[in-house]
Amino acid sequence: AHFVLELVQNADDNDYPAGVVPELRVEVTPAAIRFFNNEAGFSEANALALCSIGRSTKRADDPRYIGNKGIGWKSVFKITPRPQVHSRGFRLAFDATDASGLGYIVPRPAEPLTGWDGRGTVVVLPLEAGGGAALRELRVALSDLRPSLLLFLRQLRSLEVRDAALGLHRRTTRRQHATDPGRVLLEESLERDGHAPSTQTQEWLVVTRRLDAAAERLGNQSTEVAIAFPLVEPSSPLPALDVFAFLPLRSYGMRFLLPADWVLPSSRESVDASSAWNQ
Repeated sequence: AHFVLELVQNADDNDYPAGVVPELRVEVTPAAIRFFNNEAGFSEANALALCSIGRSTKRADDPRYIGNKGIGWKSVFKITPRPQVHSRGFRLAFDATDASGLGYIVPRPAEPLTGWDGRGTVVVLPLEAGGGAALRELRVALSDLRPSLLLFLRQLRSLEVRDAALGLHRRTTRRQHATDPGRVLLEESLERDGHAPSTQTQEWLVVTRRLDAAAERLGNQSTEVAIAFPLVEPSSPLPALDVFAFLPLRSYGMRFLLPADWVLPSSRESVDASSAWNQ
């Protein structure tokens, strides 16, 4: 269910109104999955980008964006053939089963979304009849979202998951330490039917440096690299932690988080070992 991370990436790349704390909320039901994002809302260019292949509004050399491949949205078709997007005046319904073969990029008007106040953007992923396997896969993907996901995103400060059928409500927030800008606090609250609510707070030390690179990428010959250590009791053994390219990739056995502007293969699941930039 890599599409979940793609939608998190899209939310982090969005524009937000002044004074708004960027957040993404996921609501899961047996009939559909809804992603609510309190962004400013779609422009005409954003809508046209959904209705094309490779026509992203994100420039690859713009440091404000963590995604630039233009394929993040298309990943939702792995979970449903009929995704919808509701944003500002846009109500777009796609249908990959359309006989024309163009349903991936040619939408029709969607029915108005019940219970939506018209603010931000909502992505609706209806589940097909007999879609139990897809729902189980999604729930596993959501349960695998760790608080550290928020550490290196540029804008998102809150990630919330609600699953009514499981009686589950989980919310993760990120904030800076009150006196030390190098320390980041991640707070995760969990409510589950039949269990007492719980809250856990993680504290991380994040050190960032700009380094010169041996190769040039997109006109740049320097990049920002960080390492992040969990501040835990000395007696607690540290597990192997992930390498990040804003979003988590996989572990390479190191005992700290390592985010950088790595060159990635299209799968976005590892570091491209053949890239001169990554050396």
